[in-house]
Amino acid sequence: MYNILKKPSWKRAYWLLCGWFAINFSIYIGARYFTTSPFLSTIYNGVFIFLILCLLIYPIWQYCHVLIRFKIALQGTLHVFGVIAWYFLMGSVYYFFDYYLDNFRTFDEWKEYLTEFLGTNAFQLYYQYVTAVFVFYILDYTEKLREKEKQERELALQNQEMQLSLLKSQINPHFLFNTLNSISMLIGSNKEKARQMINRLSQVFRYALDSYDDQKVSLSEELKFTENYLNIQKVRFE
Repeated sequence: MYNILKKPSWKRAYWLLCGWFAINFSIYIGARYFTTSPFLSTIYNGVFIFLILCLLIYPIWQYCHVLIRFKIALQGTLHVFGVIAWYFLMGSVYYFFDYYLDNFRTFDEWKEYLTEFLGTNAFQLYYQYVTAVFVFYILDYTEKLREKEKQERELALQNQEMQLSLLKSQINPHFLFNTLNSISMLIGSNKEKARQMINRLSQVFRYALDSYDDQKVSLSEELKFTENYLNIQKVRFE
């Protein structure tokens, strides 16, 4: 199974989301402690529920990762079922810490608690699920956008390299033919200059071969290449 949290950006988002829920839970627990339930168990239970919520963010994201392959309409429908399942799951978690630990363990009590709890806290649970899903879709969209931009940059670079290679293939034979023609003319009149031309030509092509696979070359190498090239051209047009 694909692990979303392997990527650093998703890990950061996970901890930020946990931090956001921590702020929300602090407000919720504080309000509950100072108004209706001034007991230490309220704080303990709230902390445990918060930790469970953080653990459940991961399966929500995995669920979204599966749904992202389907059409939007089907995703929306399945997320409705996800919200319903979330209501029952988190409602049961709240029931466990609020009543089950105090020996209220009958099915009717659970059903009554769940009905009452969802009546007053449905938005809170809906908010938790939707926030986790919203963060997932934002991250997924951002990641795909970055990947698309990366592919476009790589494609543009490949196109530039292909154009450069094509240009070299067009220029080099023409340049080589003219230079060899100049050398052949110099052999009969000035053998020393012909020897220098051959040496410079070899250095030019050595530079072209050595730098073909390199995106960067040193300034001294570039200057030496330019000097050799200009000297060859100078002899050709003398």
